[in-house]
Amino acid sequence: MNANKREQLRVTLRKLAQANAASIEFMEQALTLVRDDLALDPLTFWRSRTRVKPASRPGVPFVDQETLSIKFRGRSCFLGNTLPFRLFARLAQRPNVYLTY
Repeated sequence: MNANKREQLRVTLRKLAQANAASIEFMEQALTLVRDDLALDPLTFWRSRTRVKPASRPGVPFVDQETLSIKFRGRSCFLGNTLPFRLFARLAQRPNVYLTY
């Protein structure tokens, strides 16, 4: 790669980083305005809400959408926002249903 193309690439990446930083700044400003307008306090919201206990059915795994984990026989497996978690959650919605390839 010659020096001219490298410099063009550096300039382009620098501009892209600046544009990304500017868009994040705009999003933060918008969120601040919305929060102030609605008088929202995230900490109060998360502390005050009630937790729904999973329906305990022995031998049946439970998909916990809040923590992105699977609970089974008293144990929990954190999968995060991954394809395996979404697949398991989708399959758990309709148990005992045959799915084709």
